[in-house]
Amino acid sequence: MRFVYIFLIAVLLLSAGLLSAIAQEDDDYGAQAQALTRTFSGELKEALMTALTDEGPVQALEVCHERAAPIAMGAAADTGWTLRRTALKTRNPDNKPNGWEGQVLEKFEQQKAAGVPVEDLEMIGLDGNLVRYMKAIPTADMCLICHGSDIAPEITESLMKLYPEDEATGFAVGDIRGAFTLSKPIAVFYE
Repeated sequence: MRFVYIFLIAVLLLSAGLLSAIAQEDDDYGAQAQALTRTFSGELKEALMTALTDEGPVQALEVCHERAAPIAMGAAADTGWTLRRTALKTRNPDNKPNGWEGQVLEKFEQQKAAGVPVEDLEMIGLDGNLVRYMKAIPTADMCLICHGSDIAPEITESLMKLYPEDEATGFAVGDIRGAFTLSKPIAVFYE
């Protein structure tokens, strides 16, 4: 009987160590994803603000259309992560959420309705052989120029040219505009 207790204690200690290592890896992946998200969002916001200030909202829309994907690729270069944006209401149909992303976005909406600040909404998890991370994007005042309910005619015209399938309007400050979404194959973590 004593052997059984010693064996069970050893298994529990081993399991705790293994779980601790897994939790540490999750923290590392989360830290990587958070850093990449900060880099991408910072660079994109800077490009948008510069265009908005220097040339106006139509040019800022052009910058978003032309520069968002290259900025994301540059931020994630040589990391093994893919990085993009998605939303329940997309501007670009190429950014529609996949099944996992859609579920996370719905969960974010539920958490927001329960009082969790949009800035705090993030998720890391496994989806098949991918580690995935999502961080909600809150709608700020600046976003309403192109994503609000009262959009200037010249911006609406530009939106129709650049994004004929646009669904990403009607937002208010504090809404979940979408999310940054990152993924990385699990095998890359163990190389």
